[in-house]
Amino acid sequence: MDVPAAEFGSGASGGAVASSSPSASSSLSISSDSKSEVKGESSVSPSPTPAPSPSSPPAPVSDDRAERLRKAQSAALAALSAPHREVVDQLMAKFGPQHELARDPIFIIRFATARNFDLTKATEMLDNHFKWRAANLPVPYAEVYPELKKGKWFVRGHDKAGRPLVFVRGRYFDPDVRDLRTAVRAIVYCIEEAISRMEPGNTMATILYDRSDYSRKNMDMEFIRALGRECSDNYPETLHICFITPAGIMFRSLWAMASVFFDKKTRGKVIPLAGFQQWLDHIDKDQLPVYYGGTDPWEWKAELLPLPNTTTPTSVSSSSSSKTPSSSSDTSAASPPSSSSAAEVTPAVSSDSIESKDDSK
Repeated sequence: MDVPAAEFGSGASGGAVASSSPSASSSLSISSDSKSEVKGESSVSPSPTPAPSPSSPPAPVSDDRAERLRKAQSAALAALSAPHREVVDQLMAKFGPQHELARDPIFIIRFATARNFDLTKATEMLDNHFKWRAANLPVPYAEVYPELKKGKWFVRGHDKAGRPLVFVRGRYFDPDVRDLRTAVRAIVYCIEEAISRMEPGNTMATILYDRSDYSRKNMDMEFIRALGRECSDNYPETLHICFITPAGIMFRSLWAMASVFFDKKTRGKVIPLAGFQQWLDHIDKDQLPVYYGGTDPWEWKAELLPLPNTTTPTSVSSSSSSKTPSSSSDTSAASPPSSSSAAEVTPAVSSDSIESKDDSK
């Protein structure tokens, strides 16, 4: 069931994310083969309001948020050429009556952009996407709990433009001890969590890929192939940038093999960096955990994850929706995360374990 147009996204366990919010209608993308992007991404300071629990009715949109949403939609439409605007109007007319998300022009623009505003191809892509949503969302927390507790990824904080940060930690990947479908479903769950934290005017997310202590046993080519396909088909045009850190000789050889699963545009958004200090060029210190050189004392801990039978979940790390570090350490295990934010609470690592010990990796 889709959410009313003006409501903010309910996260991974919500079957639909806010239809009118350019942020909520966006998704973590492995971007498509398009030539134009949605314009007008604004540097909006994240709202201190926690992401709503998907088990509860979505929180009403404040007047301020609704106004920012309206302006973002207007700016996105104004940036289109007349032929592109016609394609968007036709897609909204076709899908809008059945799907609330399709009434959001920014959502439609993203899919149209993914198919270079070819009406036939964009129609097919959206039709397939809505079928996929009906079959795959919401993602039940109990289903992906075995993957979430491994600490492969979590959502925490925002970059300087207000885009949510998705942390990925490669050392916890092991293709020998994972079920492929569950692993893909878990990253979809995490993507939906990032979507629920996007602000009007900010339509993309930033990925911070931590390769410290990574070895060849962590290389999961089958998962990367499946991830590329899932995100290209269902989450287009929402990856801002992906910083891979630390990135040495080993990364370059592995990326040469893995990059074939992503289009040229996405490959251009993957930026190798030598050390975590370089993240601070794009992210304020209070948005980065201490062990990455920031000042946020919060740490991922597996024990903060609720057991799958937990009822009425709420966000453990709701403070991360605000750029205020003072409350970020207040992640009480007594308040289990929503299924949309469970991916955020994921194992602490010591600062020693993230030093770049060998740049040849």
